[in-house]
Amino acid sequence: MTTVPKTYGVALLAGLVLLLGSTVAYLVSGRPVNDGVVGGTVGVWAAFCLVVGYVGLARTFEPVAPKSSAALAVLAVVGLMTGYGYGVEAIHLEHLGADVWSQPFDNPLGYFAFDPWGLCLPLAFLLTGVLFLRSGLYARWPAVPLLVGGLLFVPSREAGVGALAVAADLCLVLGLAPAALAMLARPAAAARLGTKVPEVHR
Repeated sequence: MTTVPKTYGVALLAGLVLLLGSTVAYLVSGRPVNDGVVGGTVGVWAAFCLVVGYVGLARTFEPVAPKSSAALAVLAVVGLMTGYGYGVEAIHLEHLGADVWSQPFDNPLGYFAFDPWGLCLPLAFLLTGVLFLRSGLYARWPAVPLLVGGLLFVPSREAGVGALAVAADLCLVLGLAPAALAMLARPAAAARLGTKVPEVHR
């Protein structure tokens, strides 16, 4: 596998903690998910960290799955940029009492700033789970909670059920934290060993 700087692993771990913290902050404040200044701000920080961490994670798959690695990076970056937008929207919703959906857009093009790009992030989670199962670069068991978290990500937020959103985030933490820790544990010297890894997935 491609060895990446440990900064990526740190960013991925921090982003996971912040993502869960954002959901908890919404619930502690007594507001729905994606509605609140504190939760929205923490969610923005989570997007910053996760986009860095996910770029590093995608890079580690390059030797065995170059096409999937590129697709993963694109999905994650676009999805997390959209997540940043939803975080800012959550801040506006508490601060101003309205969000972008409270009134129809005069220009329907405005809807395409949010949709369908919000689906890119859960698709990135699902693709990561598949790569965990097929690449052999990481433990396979985290694919199970990660796939569950990816499937629950959008419904848990759309339904407005706080417990379900927390469960989805916990699944994502369980699914991605082992990979982040593995990225931290691999010494940089491993990149110079020149070990060939069979290509298993494109």
